[in-house]
Amino acid sequence: MAEMVFAELSELPKEEERWGAKLSVFKEIVEHHIEEEETTVFKSARESMSGEEIQAIGDRFDLEKRRIEQDLN
Repeated sequence: MAEMVFAELSELPKEEERWGAKLSVFKEIVEHHIEEEETTVFKSARESMSGEEIQAIGDRFDLEKRRIEQDLN
């Protein structure tokens, strides 16, 4: 669903009256997805993974985040 709304948003000019509404819908979809992951997926991961595995994933995430930030600058 998010992909579909994002594609529609990408095709609309920002001056288009519907652009702001589409952006709001996209934001709500993303926020709902994040909330679901934080409550369901992360809980399952904590229950089934060791602390070392979780730390390794966090380290990889931080490394990738820094790489992307550098690419954007």
